Amino acid sequence: MRFLASWHEKYEEAAESAVAAFALEQPAFGQVRVSNELRKRGTSR
Repeated sequence: MRFLASWHEKYEEAAESAVAAFALEQPAFGQVRVSNELRKRGTSR
């Protein structure tokens, strides 16, 4: 039987990849700034 990922797991994968990409773009930013910048881009819940 195949496992079908729920929307929550798919969202977490997308958010994780967005955080990783942003961290590579701007390595000097901290957690709060990364969170705020991703929220501005529409990558937040």
